[in-house]
Amino acid sequence: MAKQKFAVAIRDFIDASLSAFVLRAHKIGVVANYITLLQAPFVVAMFYFMLQKNFIVASLLLGMTLILDVLDGAWARITKEVTAKGHFYDKALDLFGIYAFLLGLGIAERES
Repeated sequence: MAKQKFAVAIRDFIDASLSAFVLRAHKIGVVANYITLLQAPFVVAMFYFMLQKNFIVASLLLGMTLILDVLDGAWARITKEVTAKGHFYDKALDLFGIYAFLLGLGIAERES
């Protein structure tokens, strides 16, 4: 129960912190699904750098995908655009990132 309250408090803090920026960007047409789909090139680049065994750059790219993952959820909540399609995109990109990370790690380790 305490973990749930903490998670909700963090989520509410993130939403409140980003609210002004998100609402301004939303006025010019930026939607949560764009933020979700923006993760894909970072995942591909992360995979590439893992294969090159440049784990520092790969880690930075992984961090960027995680930031975008948090941002897209906050964006959808703030703009009240939480949709089934957006949820699907979010989960699909999450799985894409997880599998790319694990596959890249496995291939890089195997080539060592």
